[in-house]
Amino acid sequence: MNLCIIYLSYVKYEKDVGVHIDIHLNWTTHCKAIATKANQTFGFVRRTCHFSKCSSQRRVLYLALVRSNSEHCSPIWSPQTKGAIDMLDVIQRRAVKWIHKEPFVSYTDNEFLAKQKSLDLLPISVKFTYTDIVIFHKIVYEAINIGMPNYILKHTASEVTRVTRQNASIADNTDTLKYKCSVTPKVDAFKNSFFVRTYRKWNQVPLHIRSIPEPSRFSSSLKEHLWLILGLKPD
Repeated sequence: MNLCIIYLSYVKYEKDVGVHIDIHLNWTTHCKAIATKANQTFGFVRRTCHFSKCSSQRRVLYLALVRSNSEHCSPIWSPQTKGAIDMLDVIQRRAVKWIHKEPFVSYTDNEFLAKQKSLDLLPISVKFTYTDIVIFHKIVYEAINIGMPNYILKHTASEVTRVTRQNASIADNTDTLKYKCSVTPKVDAFKNSFFVRTYRKWNQVPLHIRSIPEPSRFSSSLKEHLWLILGLKPD
């Protein structure tokens, strides 16, 4: 391929402003790069901050220096495959052991979940869901200057032809905060895009939480709800 007589080489992905974009418009390459950087940063923190014996201080270091970087702009590149999520989950598992000063202890899945709850650290996959829904909430309530795309529409009572348990709240107008997608995604890049994947997650949140307009109160209520789904009661 040439551009103004300059021949362009064929590449599988390109890095631009710190983001890896591949030929299939998925984020696997970027997730790998994020996981590698997070792993290196955590290793640096662990080596240089070994003097810190306070779990609360170690938690702050992990959140500020490791997880904050691995979640930057995550609504755009949020991992959608188990492999990509597992790469980041392994780092959080090591970090939780470091924070609790238990580097050689092996956790079962339930123990690991409880340890994360004790530190108020949502599991990696759930944290990405949490971030997506919080951003969607701000768009719904116009708290940020991002508009809803024209293919994401509100459900209306007039479209209900047969009332079922699933759509009863739409039919009687008691739930006016459910959304639908007017187009059928045919490629994974669109299916996994922010609005298409998030409106479904938003619809699954209980109405009494979706109806909270204040971002801070909504965020805390949503986190409590997600911990309940995981089988753990909020503090």
